Amino acid sequence: MQDDKQQKESSDDVQKKYICLIEELHELREGAVDDDVRLENVVSRSNVLFKRIKTCSELKLDAKITAMSIGLTCKGIEKKMEPEEISSKMLVEVMCSNLVDRMCEAAVGCYVGMSFADNLVLSRSGVVKERSRIQQSRRRDLNVDRDAMRPIEKDVQSEEEPEMLCKISRMIADKRKIDYFELVVDPESFSKTVENILYFSLAMRSGRVCLKSQDNKLLACESSNDQDEMIHLVIEMTYEEYLKISASMKEKEADEDCR
Repeated sequence: MQDDKQQKESSDDVQKKYICLIEELHELREGAVDDDVRLENVVSRSNVLFKRIKTCSELKLDAKITAMSIGLTCKGIEKKMEPEEISSKMLVEVMCSNLVDRMCEAAVGCYVGMSFADNLVLSRSGVVKERSRIQQSRRRDLNVDRDAMRPIEKDVQSEEEPEMLCKISRMIADKRKIDYFELVVDPESFSKTVENILYFSLAMRSGRVCLKSQDNKLLACESSNDQDEMIHLVIEMTYEEYLKISASMKEKEADEDCR
């Protein structure tokens, strides 16, 4: 009984801190959108809280933080790159110089809370410099808690991890590769699908699994530190999109039963 009470108090504390971070992001959205230092501080604090997540409701709050921080970052980048005037002559001059490469470097280098799945390719040669998919955030003079920057260990508190995480790991270990949408989409329940998406995101962030793109499909695989794998992903799925995917899955299942 005492343990249950302590767990509830811990969960309440995590949720309260997440709500405070969301309120701070709302303040940033209404005011200083391009305040990178303050935004990075919020993201770093959410990374520390992420290690204490135990419930789906806490996962949803973390996903909310991620979505809001990415939105603010995109607005900040757009604001910094808004040109006053662009002419065809100016465009030719830019394409014939190294300014495009510098712009790409700036875009990739000044983000907070997001990573680019593919590097921007705007240069004349079309050659992309090799770059790690997960870039470290700029920390400059910000005093960031170093624990926020450390990768989450796979075996930490494994006995307390949600059953869904273990289930995801077992399924992928057995089949090696599973279609992402077949893994997370429950044709009978949209709310369960959203919950599965959140748990899969948690499994990715904890280093248990990854996503790979193959033949225009997203495949869930065991993590292998391959450069082509994605190790963090936030997916937003509307109810309409869910209905289309569910219908497609049911049609596929019906076709297989007829064979």
